[in-house]
Amino acid sequence: MTISITSGLTQCEINRRRLIQLAGAGLIAPSLLGVRGAAAQDKVTLQLDFLAPESVMKPMVDAYVAANPNVEIKTSYAQADQYQAASRTKLTSGTAADVLGVWPGNGNSMALVQLAPGGFLADLSAEPWVAQMPAGLDTVTKYEGKTEILVPSFAVIGTMYNKQVFDELGIGDLPTTWTEFLALCDKIKAGGKTPLALGLQAGWVTQLIPYAIVPSTVFAKDPDFDAQMAAGKATFADSGWRKAFEMYVELNDRGYFNEDPLATTHEDALNLVGTGEAAMYVQVSAILPDLEAIGGKGNFALFPFPGADNAADVWIPAAASVGWGVNANGDNQDASKEFVRFLAQPENLTSYAELRFEIPAVLAEGKEVSPVLAPMVTFIEQGKSYPFMDQLWPNAEVQQAHFAGVQELFAGDGTIDDLLSAMDEAYKKG
Repeated sequence: MTISITSGLTQCEINRRRLIQLAGAGLIAPSLLGVRGAAAQDKVTLQLDFLAPESVMKPMVDAYVAANPNVEIKTSYAQADQYQAASRTKLTSGTAADVLGVWPGNGNSMALVQLAPGGFLADLSAEPWVAQMPAGLDTVTKYEGKTEILVPSFAVIGTMYNKQVFDELGIGDLPTTWTEFLALCDKIKAGGKTPLALGLQAGWVTQLIPYAIVPSTVFAKDPDFDAQMAAGKATFADSGWRKAFEMYVELNDRGYFNEDPLATTHEDALNLVGTGEAAMYVQVSAILPDLEAIGGKGNFALFPFPGADNAADVWIPAAASVGWGVNANGDNQDASKEFVRFLAQPENLTSYAELRFEIPAVLAEGKEVSPVLAPMVTFIEQGKSYPFMDQLWPNAEVQQAHFAGVQELFAGDGTIDDLLSAMDEAYKKG
């Protein structure tokens, strides 16, 4: 099976069988991917800072420490907003962790293109796992020709839903068009449930519904839109971004969200869906384990957000997920790189992706992608996907303008025109 994920002007062709063959052919040295290496010589303590939930990383951390009793790994986990702010502050002050969560491409303060120019990330180009990675990832994992992060998987944004709520309300067929989605929300609302949870107190949540819609309103019609933006030939204001925000506002005007989204945290929104008070939450697939921790394993699924009136015009957001980088100024360079080598084993990448409900960058032999993700994989295989928009923006300020503009829009302190104008102005800063 071949998965295609568009990344900027390139096409990432992931042929699973070929990748497995590369590993089997010795292009990934088994001795270097094992857990008995340089770190086994001396007692060493590593600090790992990464994204919540802890349950996703813990199995690999525990496995590595069990095989390397001389290594202690201290961990810290946080949601995206808090993680980005704290980690950037630590990097600047020289107190950052040895191994860090780093976003591919650009778009936020802990993304590759924001960190690499400051010399914060170690060069990983010589690592044995580089040869196994899909070549299409180069555009978001390399800076000035050097590989500086390991990307474990591909994330998707979709509509998470509580299957028990759908069963209770007699909902069978899932919507494939915008009109059908609105009708679904009406049915859920009439059944006494909140159709959509929304936790806008968390800045990063503000972007997810637009990210779910824009592939359909912008890139399905003009796949070269980002190139035109970079050339100064297009703007957010005069594009399908406007339509996406209008659809976002329409959902709010119809009363489909929980009460006071601006005062609702991401954790509150998770609880609404997990307990069945709300039916759906537009989110990255990685939050499914969090929902299961609240409402039970197997009780949640997802479907592509239908951002177009014609099902054939629906695209989805799918992009390289947050990965691991090594602190270039850390005291444990060799041990840190060895831990990342362990993480890069196909079996570990696959296990990690399974726990995060993502698509592994390299699929271990004999494994299949989770059935929960099957509806999304179909779109990716058909070339109807686009990376998360911020990964291809020229700076982190565009995302911040997006966050703030959506919050102002919901507070009644701004308009769609204000939001689009702020994003355009931030983009021009390069």
